[in-house]
Amino acid sequence: AAYTKANHSISISDDKDGICVEIPLNGFQRLANPVNVKRKLFLYKDKFEILDEIESIKPHTIEFFFHFSPDIYLEEKSRDTLYEVKGLEENMNFGIHSNCDNVIVDTYRGGNLPNGWFIFEYGKRVPKQFFKILVPDQSSVSLKTEFKW
Repeated sequence: AAYTKANHSISISDDKDGICVEIPLNGFQRLANPVNVKRKLFLYKDKFEILDEIESIKPHTIEFFFHFSPDIYLEEKSRDTLYEVKGLEENMNFGIHSNCDNVIVDTYRGGNLPNGWFIFEYGKRVPKQFFKILVPDQSSVSLKTEFKW
């Protein structure tokens, strides 16, 4: 099946293993050096994957953020690639894989960054954990983020 609206073409496919949703993100076409981004979401019985493919003529520094609910905690299992997500009924693993060697992954909880807070109601901020994934100076990047349960 395919869905198209306002120059956004979303395709959905499924097979015996799972479901794939493909979303081209064209919001970066207005840049002097346009960036093409294609995001694919895969849902399987035992995992959820996000595959981001980014291409441009000249290099860019690319940042991704993954935000978690305030009651979710991330525990590092191996440097920069695998984390355990705690706070759910069942724990799951969160992994980041790339075709580039210089990917920088940092985790934050609250702090001075505006992204680090969840607002339940006016005036009440609760710290939340999030990932910042930084890919400096690249023109072609493939980044896979994987949740396994």
